[in-house]
Amino acid sequence: MTLGPVPLPVDGWLEWADQYTSSNFAEYRRLIADLKDRTPRNARQVLAIFNAAGVALANAAAPTSLIAEVHPDLGVRELLEERGREATELSTSRSQDAELFELFAALDTGELDADPHALRVFERTMRDFRLAGVGLPAAQRERFATIAKRLTELEQDFARHVRDDVRSIRVTLEQLDGLPSDFVAVHPLDGEGSATITTDYTDLVPFSAFSTSTEARRDLALENENRAWPVNDAVLAEILSLRAEQASIVGFESWADYDAQRKMVGSATGIESFLEELLAPTH
Repeated sequence: MTLGPVPLPVDGWLEWADQYTSSNFAEYRRLIADLKDRTPRNARQVLAIFNAAGVALANAAAPTSLIAEVHPDLGVRELLEERGREATELSTSRSQDAELFELFAALDTGELDADPHALRVFERTMRDFRLAGVGLPAAQRERFATIAKRLTELEQDFARHVRDDVRSIRVTLEQLDGLPSDFVAVHPLDGEGSATITTDYTDLVPFSAFSTSTEARRDLALENENRAWPVNDAVLAEILSLRAEQASIVGFESWADYDAQRKMVGSATGIESFLEELLAPTH
């Protein structure tokens, strides 16, 4: 596997986004199918294939979280948002796959003892299986997966509302003091002697950095921070509710407890042992 910069197109973005994500999804599915073909493999071989599948899935998901936010073409953004939801479904189904879990659980990990990096991958993979509810009854697994998909949709909605809500303030010529001449030139005064400054980054960043008007900088900052309000209130409320439910399905008291366990940097032996190690006195 060769890693390197992804060659991006000059034009034909929609076709590129479709082909790039589709080919990586196809590679991911092929590698997962290879893992399940009952070919005898040792722990290292299983981890190598599983890692390659994870790379393919991550490659497919990467543009869905970046290009879907910044590309000017609505069609490209919508396609990549759809592929982002597909990536979430594949990731969740992988972590809930009982066949894969049994394959990993049956591995002889003795050969990994001398390689802490490989052992860490194995432990974190087993942790992720459990955190996705692989051992739960079917109805709870399905609810967990449904929530995961819905959370992706809501998070995309939240980001889209912020991105699309461009606000503005009106400033006087004096409040443009400090701005470069080329900035002032593209923000001409109207008949009332005012210029419009928006929350687009091309306005927000230079104006916040260079305007000598504290009042105008504050007004623009407030408009920027209020983007997507109040529409995102309901979105955020649903996100918080679903996160709490998802955490409870897999046995956690809160989303914070669950999220901390998901992102734990140590071994997969539990948050208590991690905290014990973290808080142990040093000599």
